[in-house]
Amino acid sequence: MTVIRIGFIKRKRVETRIFTSFFPLNSQRNSSFIAARGVHSFTRGSVGLSYQGYMDATNENFFFGRTAPEGIWSQQIAEFQGGFHVANGVAQRGNFGNTNTFLVAVNLSMDLPFPKVGRIIRPYVDLGYFKPSSDLIPKSEQTAFTSGIQLRLLRNYLQFNFPVFHSSNIRTLYQSQDSHNYFKEITFTCRFSPVSLINIINSIKLN
Repeated sequence: MTVIRIGFIKRKRVETRIFTSFFPLNSQRNSSFIAARGVHSFTRGSVGLSYQGYMDATNENFFFGRTAPEGIWSQQIAEFQGGFHVANGVAQRGNFGNTNTFLVAVNLSMDLPFPKVGRIIRPYVDLGYFKPSSDLIPKSEQTAFTSGIQLRLLRNYLQFNFPVFHSSNIRTLYQSQDSHNYFKEITFTCRFSPVSLINIINSIKLN
């Protein structure tokens, strides 16, 4: 993974994140399973365009609802692996974005040239390609992109992602949900840890 930050105005920058994963050898290449919590025969060495709680089998990251199948906690993501700001959920893990073969993704975001709010409200774009182990996903659905607006709060420790546009494969997955609405497409990221909480407390200035 590579992260490139380019300044274009004083204290404003464009961030480019590039991630790629390739498994030249995989003993379970033809497995129909993708690594997930609760799956007893899971594929070792699988990655995804979007990283959600069900993929964090080693508990390395903070998730409010690691195994939540629906609801607000199921919409939490982490900016790992492909870094996509979508939450297609554990039920769709075999239909989109996950692979044990090859994946490449580019995530773009930038500060706006406005004082105070320019680093809080930020546009983003995610682009990616994955090669699924299953032939059931056609080539036309192996590329994906999404874009929207980020809202970064608490010194970037809390971030909400409001999508504006999806590629057709992402849009189809969301529309297949029961009682689908726009709010179910909003995702959020928490970068909390004991150290970060101490930093937030120390940054609060009391009068």
